[in-house]
Amino acid sequence: MSIRTWHIVLVYINNSINYEALFSNMEKSFTRNYLLAGGRNKDPAVLTVKMDPIKLEQKMEVALKSIAYGELDDINNSNNYFMIKLPHPNSTSEYHVAAKNIYTIVDDIKRSNSEDDSSRVKTLCIPKGRYRVREDILHEVVKAVNNLQREMGSKEMCKTLNSNGQCSLDLPDGLEFEDGNNTELFKYIKADIHPRGFLIWCGEISSEGLGLCFVYVNIVQNSFINGRKSRLLSVMPIQKVQGYSFWEFNNPTYIPVEVHEFSNITISLRDINGRLLSINRNFDTVVNLHMQQGSHK
Repeated sequence: MSIRTWHIVLVYINNSINYEALFSNMEKSFTRNYLLAGGRNKDPAVLTVKMDPIKLEQKMEVALKSIAYGELDDINNSNNYFMIKLPHPNSTSEYHVAAKNIYTIVDDIKRSNSEDDSSRVKTLCIPKGRYRVREDILHEVVKAVNNLQREMGSKEMCKTLNSNGQCSLDLPDGLEFEDGNNTELFKYIKADIHPRGFLIWCGEISSEGLGLCFVYVNIVQNSFINGRKSRLLSVMPIQKVQGYSFWEFNNPTYIPVEVHEFSNITISLRDINGRLLSINRNFDTVVNLHMQQGSHK
């Protein structure tokens, strides 16, 4: 019986997709190469490859052999925000803040004519990315608050002080942090926070803790995750480090290919909560899949 082995390599480079699919018949040494360049998917955590339709004449299975990915953002959409409580509107009931730039996001709380505290809470965010030192995050918080002040028409800005290895931030008069002790952003930089400001130790952020990455592929059979069907190919550890990270499976798990014919492959990299990994877009992502004749019954 002849055994067919396919190698498929998907490469994401600078917001474009290149892929090379190598199909080899081990007995006849038959090879076929495919190359596709595109840029429709701009997220390194999602790789989408389109190709000429491929028809499988027998049951096949696929495994993740290796993956290389860029720096993971330590500040992302799940922890890049904080809440500010605005002053009571004294002379007007139509207080409004416009979100005009990347530093300010007005939350979904509906404004009313009452002076209820919830109507005065605004959510601000800082750009996601990998921050090396705590002071960099503090500076982005200052930018967000100062920008809010400008939009309110106020000339009073935040005050900062760097002394004895510590940095402090004092909010302008009338502003307060809302539920600051429960904000993931401030927990991340270990801020000693109070309603009118916070204090942090200067220096590098230790963010090399391990996590898990769930790799999904659209052509494999469904697996059950917490009772829900999902096309999971593999699970691997991830680590927040500078530069590239690489993981290789010595004994990969093969998952049956569900489809008999396909013209695209979509791979997504997600965290344990189902969110796409926040990967620095200046880095490439390389995924190496291995496909072989199926052994599952």
